[in-house]
Amino acid sequence: MIADVDQLSASYSSSLTLRPVDAAGQMVDGVTLSTLAVTVNIPVEPVVGIKLVPVQVQVTGLPAVGYRVIEIRSDPQLVNITGNSGVLNDVVAVPTEAIDIGGSRGLVVRDVALLFPDGTLPNRNEPRRAQVAIRIAPVAQVFQVALPAQVELQGLGNGLLATTTPEVLIYNLTGSSTAIADLGLQTLVAAVDVSGLGPGTYTFTPTLALPEGVTIVAPSPQVTVTLALPPTAVPRPLPT
Repeated sequence: MIADVDQLSASYSSSLTLRPVDAAGQMVDGVTLSTLAVTVNIPVEPVVGIKLVPVQVQVTGLPAVGYRVIEIRSDPQLVNITGNSGVLNDVVAVPTEAIDIGGSRGLVVRDVALLFPDGTLPNRNEPRRAQVAIRIAPVAQVFQVALPAQVELQGLGNGLLATTTPEVLIYNLTGSSTAIADLGLQTLVAAVDVSGLGPGTYTFTPTLALPEGVTIVAPSPQVTVTLALPPTAVPRPLPT
């Protein structure tokens, strides 16, 4: 009598025919059995496993106008759950109760229940609730402003005269309100490198040193630089 339970996921129950065999499993002739068949019941139970999965914070609603969520943290961040292997294979996270942040500003802290998926339970000594902190901050607004910058020549050769057109450039700049406010207190310099250049007329896109977070709105202004030798004095004849 052989009961094949290979790959079964449920308990086995079947009526099997009896036959006399020796220790090697060979049929034995001349033996009469009083019972020709029996009902065999073999319980098959799922293997209980343990799986470590993240806690997934569920949020509903929107922060106040002009605010956004910048960070969500939960304690614990991970939790061990138990269940049969088939169920555990499908579980990727344990969600929390939904937290409503509608109209909120600043820090939102809530103690919420963990919603364990059907067929699973927290492992021994694992929490059933989570402490959640949600940080909400104002949206960083970008401002644009037009500021003047004085043109400054660098590397002008000895004996050369220079004129710039224009002498002051207007730059359209964009950045955060704080960065723009700080920039407005400074004197901006539009640097032009004329090192090694001789007499002539040149067009440049000056270099403007800006703090982090401030950028030039294209296109960048240009300046025309004219380099010339100083005029030579013409000797005048002395009167006789």
